[in-house]
Amino acid sequence: MKLFAICLTVFTALAFAEGHAELGARHAPGDGIVSTDGVVFSQVYSFANLINGYRHIEMADDLILSATASIQNIRVWMIYTGGMPTDYDLAFAQDAGDSDPNNATYVWSETVPCTHVDTGDDNWGFDIYETTCAISPTDTYPSLTAGLRYWLILVFKGDEFWLVEDPVWGSYAWTYSGTTWYRTDDPYTFDYAVDAFFELYDSPVPIERETWGSRKPLF
Repeated sequence: MKLFAICLTVFTALAFAEGHAELGARHAPGDGIVSTDGVVFSQVYSFANLINGYRHIEMADDLILSATASIQNIRVWMIYTGGMPTDYDLAFAQDAGDSDPNNATYVWSETVPCTHVDTGDDNWGFDIYETTCAISPTDTYPSLTAGLRYWLILVFKGDEFWLVEDPVWGSYAWTYSGTTWYRTDDPYTFDYAVDAFFELYDSPVPIERETWGSRKPLF
């Protein structure tokens, strides 16, 4: 993992110029959370497992459900170095069997409104947020079939970093250059393999700050 000792402000400016960016080494340990009911896939955020934050146009991580589900909520953990977006462009792509998003077929995409809750943790001089994207009932919920590999894809707005941990499941996370998907351990991008923090839910989930606080002691 590349370590940076320069001022974060200068680094952030340079990172935007390069097109892909990371936050650098994690600071002191903190707390985590436990999933709520309704979760159908979980790579839940834990400060103890946090190693970095990545950004590069788009980012994808894979998943396989144990039971077929219609996804109503998508939750990610982010650091925002500028304004916080009111929505995200999200997608699911079905893998072709090679664990490579370059060959996957998009099965759902939507601009989804999102809500941000401060976790109470901070690092790199910024607060860490739990961002919940709630798919509207007036739109079609993405239906994901059990046993098939999919990719959750998020399009970056420009002022955020999707927080990551060492690989824990499936294929590594990938980032998009604008023409090609590259694994995060590719020298073109970050040269270090990670998985992203995210959860998928088949039912509405709470977003109140007090709910977060009540869950943290259980970790």
